[in-house]
Amino acid sequence: MAEAVGVPIERFLDERCSYDAARTREWCQELDAAVHATVTSPTSFEQLFGVAPELVPGLRASERTGAFRSEFGIVPEPGLPDPEAWVARLGAVAAWDLYFRLMSSNAIAGFNRVFDTPIYTAPFLRVAYDVNTMITNARLDRTILSDAIVPALNAVVPLFGEPWFTGAEYIEADAGPPTRVRLHYLANDDVGPAAERTLYMPTFEQSGHMVSVAAPAQFFAEVSAFLSETGLAAP
Repeated sequence: MAEAVGVPIERFLDERCSYDAARTREWCQELDAAVHATVTSPTSFEQLFGVAPELVPGLRASERTGAFRSEFGIVPEPGLPDPEAWVARLGAVAAWDLYFRLMSSNAIAGFNRVFDTPIYTAPFLRVAYDVNTMITNARLDRTILSDAIVPALNAVVPLFGEPWFTGAEYIEADAGPPTRVRLHYLANDDVGPAAERTLYMPTFEQSGHMVSVAAPAQFFAEVSAFLSETGLAAP
């Protein structure tokens, strides 16, 4: 594929950020380190989840019966939080346990068939039947190719033994790229009556995978509009 379009793939993979086509690999690494340092403290936990960690059932050391940590995919040093802050709030855990570690993978994913199995797509479509859903369409995203989502949803239709989802198409916009997708469902005893649902896909022209970093103001505006339009915003 790289040869067909004249892309020096080795150089591209070596130098570009895996999140954002406009960024360098060093930018990615610096961002990862900043995120790790920012979100892994008890204070940030409370800010992100809206609850003190002491109030989460099963999180205190004395309540973590059977808990353990897995070394698979663990982010290496540096970037792990100082555990002393967690111990001060929740108590010391056993040697095989740990309060907070981020899961990550530095491997670059290769090309493969989108739907060798509908393991992710079927649950997504089932949830979208009941839940208002928004996906960011970031044009510089190298992690998720948003333009492939609608074709991929349609490609999975023949894989269902008993059809209940029949397809998806963009809803044309008056100006600019379409930002809505219509999902079509048949009546099904396990899913519900026949219905059409809207998938929201606002476009972020100058953003990669980390939309909240590259375009925070637009992201805030799009989420606010989504919550308002779907009736999810607090009165």
